Amino acid sequence: MNLVRLTPDYELTAFDCGDEQLNNFLFEDAKPSLELRIANTFILEDDGRIVAYFCLLNDKVSKDEIIGSRWKKIRAKFPRSTAMPGRKR
Repeated sequence: MNLVRLTPDYELTAFDCGDEQLNNFLFEDAKPSLELRIANTFILEDDGRIVAYFCLLNDKVSKDEIIGSRWKKIRAKFPRSTAMPGRKR
């Protein structure tokens, strides 16, 4: 198995994870998102077949965009701990 980063030249092959929206993102939105620099997609290949993929997205939830007590309800749904790869303490 190989983990490869999607590039503009990467030729996407058949892939079906059973979720139409996820399939469509890979084939219709992953490359444009890369070009706009809002997402990096990584593809797991096995014998030349795409078996999985994941994306790292540049996005945020802004407190300024949410009014009053709604912020408390939304904030409660986020985990308290976060992963910080590559960070030394």
